[in-house]
Amino acid sequence: MFGRRFFLLVLFALASTETALAEEPKLLDRLTVPGQGHLELQRAIIADLDGIQLQTVADVVKLRQQLETIPYDREAILKWKFLDQLGFTVVKHEIPPSPPGVKIELIQGPAWTTTIYDFTKDSFVDRTSYDTTEFTYGRSPVSQIFVNRNGDYQSIVHNVPGPRQGDSFVPGEVLSRDARVLKGPYQRREVAGQTFRVIESPQYENWLLVDLDQDAILATVAVDKKNHQVFNCSLYCYLQPSSDTCRFQMPKLVLNFNLLPEDVCHVTMHHFDEADFETPVKPQQLQVPVKQGAQYTTKSGAEEFVGRLPRDIEDILNLFPETVQGMIRNQ
Repeated sequence: MFGRRFFLLVLFALASTETALAEEPKLLDRLTVPGQGHLELQRAIIADLDGIQLQTVADVVKLRQQLETIPYDREAILKWKFLDQLGFTVVKHEIPPSPPGVKIELIQGPAWTTTIYDFTKDSFVDRTSYDTTEFTYGRSPVSQIFVNRNGDYQSIVHNVPGPRQGDSFVPGEVLSRDARVLKGPYQRREVAGQTFRVIESPQYENWLLVDLDQDAILATVAVDKKNHQVFNCSLYCYLQPSSDTCRFQMPKLVLNFNLLPEDVCHVTMHHFDEADFETPVKPQQLQVPVKQGAQYTTKSGAEEFVGRLPRDIEDILNLFPETVQGMIRNQ
C-alpha cells in the first residue's frame, strides 16, 4: 500500500511539473514580432572601440545601467558624445608606410547613413543615402534589385530573388524580434539582480533581458558555450511607450557590440527617428523607379547580360529580369 501511494505521489509531481512547463509560454507568445512597417533611422558603424569590458553577462548589465543614467539627446548621440561619458575611445588605426612612388590613403566612410525602410511579409525596400550617394536594395516575389545612384549616374543589378546580403538591415534581427529565435524554449537565469530568458542553440546561448508585461526588450547577449564568455551583445536604449503605430516599446537607440581580440569591440549603432508597424504599407512604398540610360546588369547562372535602360521604369522591383532584358533587346 505504501509503495502504491508513493508511486501515485511521484506521478502527481511529474504531472504537475509537466503542466507547469506546458503552461510556460514561448517568448514569441509574449513579444510582438512586426510583420510589416515603415522605419526611418540613422545607421553608423564605429570601426573599433577600446576600453570596453564585456566578458560576462554581468558586465552587460552594468553597461546598460550606465547608459540609463545618460539623458536622451539626439544630437549628442549622432556626435557620439555619450561614448565619452562611458569612457570609451575610438581606436585609431595607423596607415602603413607608402612604398616608393605609391600614396596610401585611409578612406573614412560616412559617420551616419540615413535609411528609409519599408517592408511586408513578402517584400522590402531599403533606401540608404549619404552625401550625394543613394543605395537602394529591395526584394519582391519576382526579383531582387540593387540600385546605386550618385548624381546623374545610376547603375542597376537585377536578379531573381536570392538570399539577403549578410550585412543587410533586417528589422526583426536588429530589434531582436525574430520569430525563429523567440519560438524556442527558454530557461530563467538570474545574473546581477536581473532575470534573463536563455534560449540555447547548438554553439551558443542567447540571453534576453525582457519586460514581458511592457512588451520590451532591454538587452540580448550571445554567450559561447565552450568558454562561457560574451562574444556579442545588443543594448536597447531610450524605450518609447507603446502607441497607435507601435504596439511594443520601441528603442530610440540600439547598440550592438561585437567582441574582438585584445578587448576591442566592433560597434554598430541604429538611431530610430520613426517607426510605424500598424499603418498598412502602400504598394508605392515598395516601388523602385529607375531612369532611362541607367547601366543594367543581370545574371543567369554563369551568363551575364549588360545593357542600358531604353526608358524610365516606374517600378523595376516588380518586373522579372527577363522582362527588362526584353525591353533592352527590343529598343
